[in-house]
Amino acid sequence: MMKRILLVLLGCAFCTFAQEAPKAEEMTPEERRERMQQLRQEMLRKNGPMVTSPQKGPGVLLRNMQEAVPHDVVTNVVDTLGKVTRLPFNVDEVKAPAVMDALKLAQEALEPEEVGALVLLVDVKGWPSLWVAPEQSWAIVNVDALRADNPDAEQLSRRTQQQLWRGACYAMGAGDSKMEKCVMNPVVTLADLDKLNIVPYPEYLGKMMQHARVLGMEMRRMAPYRKAVEEGWAEEPKDEIEQNIWDDVKNELKVEN
Repeated sequence: MMKRILLVLLGCAFCTFAQEAPKAEEMTPEERRERMQQLRQEMLRKNGPMVTSPQKGPGVLLRNMQEAVPHDVVTNVVDTLGKVTRLPFNVDEVKAPAVMDALKLAQEALEPEEVGALVLLVDVKGWPSLWVAPEQSWAIVNVDALRADNPDAEQLSRRTQQQLWRGACYAMGAGDSKMEKCVMNPVVTLADLDKLNIVPYPEYLGKMMQHARVLGMEMRRMAPYRKAVEEGWAEEPKDEIEQNIWDDVKNELKVEN
C-alpha cells in the first residue's frame, strides 16, 4: 500500500515538473546541462550509486613467477580482464622454484578450491611461449621465448600482455579466431604475434563467460544501491545519500512486515 501511494505521489510530482519545465528547444546549452545535472543528482538521491554484489565460487588466478617483465604490467592485464569480463580474476607473485616442472606447477596452483582456472607467467629456457591445457583450464606464458629476437622492453611488455590475454582465453575455453587481427588468431612465429591486436574480439569474452559458468564462477552484477539494500546484499552506508536510502528501504520493510 505504501509503495502504491509513493508511486502515485512521484507520478504527480513528475507531471507537475514536466508542465512547469521549459521545453528543451527553449533552453540554452547551459540550462540544458544544468537540467541534466539536476536529473542525475535526483536519480542519485533516489537510487544511490551503482554497487557490486559479492562473488561466490572459484576465480581465475594469474600467477607471476618471473622478473623480466614488471609486475605492474601483469596486474594491469588482470585488472582489465576483470573489468571487461566481470569475472573474478586475481593475481599473485611467487618465487620460481629451482626445478621448474610445468605440470606440477599447474596442478599445485589449481589445488585450492578458490582457483578454478590458471595462467602462469614464467621465464624458462627451452619452454614454448605458450602452453595450454584447455580441458584442465590452465595456460603457461613463457617470457624467455618472447625475447628470442632481442626485442626492446616495450616490445617485450606488449608481447607478454598479448600472450597473457591468449593464455586467459585458452584457459577459459576460447580458441582460434577468424576475425582479422584478433589476438586469438593462429600464431606460429613472433612476427605473427606482432601483427595482432593486444586484446581479443568480444566473441572471446563471451566464450570465457560461458566457460566460467561451467566452472561455477559467478559474474559481478551491477545494481543501484537501493536495489542492493532491498535484496539484502548492500554494504553499510558510506555517505548521507546511501544512509537516507538505507533508512528509507528499512522503514518500508518494517511497514510491510
